[in-house]
Amino acid sequence: MIICGTDFSPSAAAAATAAAQLAARAKTELRLVHVLAGLGDVYQPGAEHEVLLEPLKDQLAREAERLQAFGAHVVTELRPGAPDDVLTALAEQTKATLIVVGSLGKRGATRWLVGSTSERTALTAKCPVLVVREGDHLGPWLRGERPLKLMLGADFSAATEAAVRFLDKLCAFGACDVLATQVVWPPELHGRYGLRMPLEMDGLAEEAQAHVRRDLEQRLRPLAGKAQVTYEVRPGFGRPADHLLELAQRSGVDLIVVGTHQRGRLDRLRHGSVSQGVLHGAGIPVLCVPPHVERAFEPLPQVARVLASTDFSEHGDRATRMAYASIPAGGVVRLVHVVERAVTNPVYAQYGIGSAPKGDEELARSRLGEHLRTLVPPEAEERGIRTEVEVVESKDPAAAIAQAAERFGADVICMGSHGRTGLGKALLGSVTQGVIARSRRPVLVVKPPEA
Repeated sequence: MIICGTDFSPSAAAAATAAAQLAARAKTELRLVHVLAGLGDVYQPGAEHEVLLEPLKDQLAREAERLQAFGAHVVTELRPGAPDDVLTALAEQTKATLIVVGSLGKRGATRWLVGSTSERTALTAKCPVLVVREGDHLGPWLRGERPLKLMLGADFSAATEAAVRFLDKLCAFGACDVLATQVVWPPELHGRYGLRMPLEMDGLAEEAQAHVRRDLEQRLRPLAGKAQVTYEVRPGFGRPADHLLELAQRSGVDLIVVGTHQRGRLDRLRHGSVSQGVLHGAGIPVLCVPPHVERAFEPLPQVARVLASTDFSEHGDRATRMAYASIPAGGVVRLVHVVERAVTNPVYAQYGIGSAPKGDEELARSRLGEHLRTLVPPEAEERGIRTEVEVVESKDPAAAIAQAAERFGADVICMGSHGRTGLGKALLGSVTQGVIARSRRPVLVVKPPEA
């Protein structure tokens, strides 16, 4: 079911038209709802003042008749209350797959905090919400005249995963050209991958761009073969929503798709909201997808790239063997060893491992790499598992391992644990705990047998 709220304004008429065409394509019911805002509990069906609602009922019936011409089965409904509350509650009751609204008005004195009715609906509904502006932005696509040009504001959150799942269904309605865009903060991005920033503050290293594109392609893999997908990684200071809006206008897209984390009011004020910023500033339709979109049964994730970190201890070597045991034939294992830098003061740099004469440093790295290769089990070659080795120098091993996993694009990080608990763990720390805290990738912890 698709629910469309209308106040009979021009933007509401445009929204209803799009909703009817979508409902006809999906072969589902369209429920056209007009909310009697401000009546609240005063309105009671059958009351004497109900006769005053007859003009509204007639207007709603005429709008339904217009929409039925698009091939949709339309049911009308009048309800009292606040429009956003009514629409979200009705969608939850009926398990609607989509709410469609126009750019409706503000809600009293709280508009500075919660925005318009359409914004509030989009930021609170448990199903996707399509906010339509005046104009025929979606019509050519819905009529099959040309592909839909849409921009997906992507990150690596559950909301983006939900947006991709919904776009997978949307592609069934017609051809789609998707511009997948991620706005990144250069210092954070280069820190995530352990790369040096270019001299320009808003510049991105080519390697960093390549890593982000690879991760975006992985995230949008469900759309492969169903949509034409292009990627853009944009460095941005300030509000990400402003960068998305500027790019959408420059690219001439028909629709902006964003996930919404659905933070509370105070959290939106404190941390900001990309989806709310886009809703405020966009002159074209915006589709907001919450993380609650039902996850269909999909193929199990494929583990093809495993990073195993070892300090050449018994525990680290045990984790290395587990890495090879957990990967299927044809996969890749990257063995990583971190050399801890104890001295960072350049005055004493001669004592730092990374500041040895170039030839000596390369020789040391080469020997460590050779030692890593001695840990490759004989079965690896038989199973077609490829091995890569990397030696990293860092004063923070946990950060170095997490960064190496990001550069490698690891599906899983495999690490050993010394099994320390209590005071020993508090005093000595835990590299494994540090990696778990820093990395957004799955971490497989291999404990010692006696733990």
